[in-house]
Amino acid sequence: MVFVGCKKNTTAPPKKPADNRVAAKFSGNILKNEVKTTTRVTGNTWDQGDEVGMFAFKEGSRANSGLLCSNYKFNAKKNGELEEVTGLMYFPSGGEKVDFIAYHPYHSNLNLGTPSQWITFKPEHPLNKMECLWASANGQSEASPKVNFEFKRLQSSVTFILKATSEHEYTVDSDITLTDMPYKAFFDVVKGTLVASTETSGISDLKGLKYNRLYYLPPHEAKKHTTRSIVVTTREKKALSVPIKFDFESGKTHIITVFLGKDGYKLSLESTVVPFEDSGEITLKPIGLINNK
Repeated sequence: MVFVGCKKNTTAPPKKPADNRVAAKFSGNILKNEVKTTTRVTGNTWDQGDEVGMFAFKEGSRANSGLLCSNYKFNAKKNGELEEVTGLMYFPSGGEKVDFIAYHPYHSNLNLGTPSQWITFKPEHPLNKMECLWASANGQSEASPKVNFEFKRLQSSVTFILKATSEHEYTVDSDITLTDMPYKAFFDVVKGTLVASTETSGISDLKGLKYNRLYYLPPHEAKKHTTRSIVVTTREKKALSVPIKFDFESGKTHIITVFLGKDGYKLSLESTVVPFEDSGEITLKPIGLINNK
């Protein structure tokens, strides 16, 4: 009879090579001069559930050959920290520098080949889904792995004030309608641009006397949208209109004062452009869209 013995292997398994890669740690604040806290009750901080997308490139590159990480997802915390969801983003070894790009709201279908997303400014959409924030942090390296973004807001906003003589006072029943306004925009999350579509619609139910409400719009130039107007329908169901001849600027609030003339038959406008944080206390209410004429 032959006995086969078993010899215990006392040789230690080979050690895994040490991972000396340095992971980036991210944080981001929303620039005070660029944004208004209309959807952020705690100030210029992130809200629970806000999501950020991020790309990483070799310094100076935006080409596929320089792409290091594509559309990684992060959760934004109220303290400004950005918590990784997709995974860690590591710096290249040897001190090679990196350009980071971040954006909000996050869209899972975006990549370098398809870096743009249509944003539709409609009342049924949550406000934070129309709040286009973008930031870049260029020339970062493993020597300083903490990366802080300063996000700027890309869309425009508007609020209305109605004024009239005592003989022709507005009431809460007065309606404001914007005609032929762009309501869609193409958000390129790599370039950080928000470009209004040529498609337009009317925006109605902007009752502005009792509430100082803020509304979001794509930034756009007057010369590209020449048929825009403001129509005010008074409590007597009289419809008065005045053309809009100014640009809507990115990252700014436009306070539009609408005046009714002494005869009650003529409107005039006064527009003031302010940083978002100077637009005053805002009461939010959804607006409605009407079809083109």
